[in-house]
Amino acid sequence: MESPKRILVPTDFSKSANKAFEYALMLADQFKAELYLLHIVQEIDHYAGDYSLTKEMVKQFKKNSLDSSKAQLQEVINKYPEAKGVKIITEIKVGIPYQEILYEAEKKKADLIVIATHGKSALIHQIMGSVSERVLRGAECPIMLLRH
Repeated sequence: MESPKRILVPTDFSKSANKAFEYALMLADQFKAELYLLHIVQEIDHYAGDYSLTKEMVKQFKKNSLDSSKAQLQEVINKYPEAKGVKIITEIKVGIPYQEILYEAEKKKADLIVIATHGKSALIHQIMGSVSERVLRGAECPIMLLRH
């Protein structure tokens, strides 16, 4: 296996995702790789239970989510002084997280995906599955799966 040159790190801004970013930074620095820090904003529906949201409300929510995500990505990078020596490209996409991660990995020709897993309960895992598990099943490149 060759050393990675393009590392994709999806983040949901959790403590576990920050740990995955920290590992990816270490690898990117060691191998002089580009690091893609990706956040997915989940698409919201116009209907939320008994409430119906107007198109304008959905549009405003999406804009606020994108603006907030951009700031949070920069905060993640700023937490790690070692990030200064690594080429980091940030991206925010809207959609279904695991699908967007797989799409971006293919589009960017990622050599490695570094992703955190969250220890959800067995029942929730059976009903919903997990983003990391779906990425693991669908990825065409190696994956480093971190449990924190």
